[in-house]
Amino acid sequence: MNAIVSNNKALLLLSIVLLTVLVHTSHVKCALEVNLTDSYIYVKGSDFEVQISKVGGIISYKLGGVVAVAKTSPYVRSSDKKYSKFITDFFAPVENPKVEKFEGGIRIITHSKCDVPDHSLFLECITVYEVYESGAILVNHTIRAWKDTPYDYVAVRMRITTDMYGGATFVGYLGTKKVLEIELPKEYPGKKTLSKTAFGIASVVMPNTKVSLLFVMINPPAPSKVEIWDERKWKRPYFISIIRVSGRTLPSKSLAKGDEGTITYLLFPHMRGEEFNSKAISVLQKQTSVYDYIASIKEIAKSEKAKEALAKAEELVNVVLKAVCMGEVDLASDYVNKAYEYARSAYRTESTLFGIRYIVIPLVAYFVVFAIIAWRLLKRYREMKIKS
Repeated sequence: MNAIVSNNKALLLLSIVLLTVLVHTSHVKCALEVNLTDSYIYVKGSDFEVQISKVGGIISYKLGGVVAVAKTSPYVRSSDKKYSKFITDFFAPVENPKVEKFEGGIRIITHSKCDVPDHSLFLECITVYEVYESGAILVNHTIRAWKDTPYDYVAVRMRITTDMYGGATFVGYLGTKKVLEIELPKEYPGKKTLSKTAFGIASVVMPNTKVSLLFVMINPPAPSKVEIWDERKWKRPYFISIIRVSGRTLPSKSLAKGDEGTITYLLFPHMRGEEFNSKAISVLQKQTSVYDYIASIKEIAKSEKAKEALAKAEELVNVVLKAVCMGEVDLASDYVNKAYEYARSAYRTESTLFGIRYIVIPLVAYFVVFAIIAWRLLKRYREMKIKS
């Protein structure tokens, strides 16, 4: 789903506030403000502010001054089932965060680890956040074992506030199929579990407003298990999605020393309304189909012309996600449509050459051979007739 494009740039060491961070200083356009403290990184845009823990987790996301998303990060439950926490609550930083600007956004890299021998948890987490001026956040966690680590499960837990999204429609998709549609209750309904349906994409929209949220699991695109809880059961003002990734991009029950897995997702609270979510979801679903189409054509592409068309298709399809993150869904749609056309062109080229190579040429050869044989038979027949 499908990955964050790595960008090797020159870094300059600076001391800012109470942290030493690496900040890219080339002249790129970025309207975001970044402030650092000893524990957090704050990124502020035109209508949003996000607070990120330096151990690798979102603490809060304010939209229009109101908290829309609360603590969101990987969550680990120990194999003995006696220790369950967000990594923000028990990991410790290994090094100071790295921060760099890119065109239209800020990239933040954190590195942390845990050492919990009583529950056999020995993990480290490297997280890359790409925060866009649009308000979108693309997140990639790499979880690695620095010592053999069994666990019960690993998940991403995402909290959204009941104040912002109580009464909203929550729609979930798995691939191209809608698998879930519920209303998030305005008042606590007397039970914690609102859904047990697994989804990879979620659209949350408040009726008659522009208040919305787009959430996309990119890796893995299909989690092993998902539950939505109403945390007002414990007097906490949140709806929480528990998205299990163990058994997908991470092994089901343990990581051996040196082994790792990745979790990638897009989190995008916004005031663009339901139409934006619908367009973005359609584009991302089509992107996945085009990726598969390109992969299938690669297996048969032999000619340079077909390979060139496929290269152009890959170049375009790889920037679709970035366009969505920038809030440019129409541009993203244009990219994915052009990528499909290039892939289709490659297929037509290869099909034509295949026909020439395996049908036309053999047929021509057959008719040539047939004509030669017929000519020889006719010649022999004439010679025999003359003799007689």
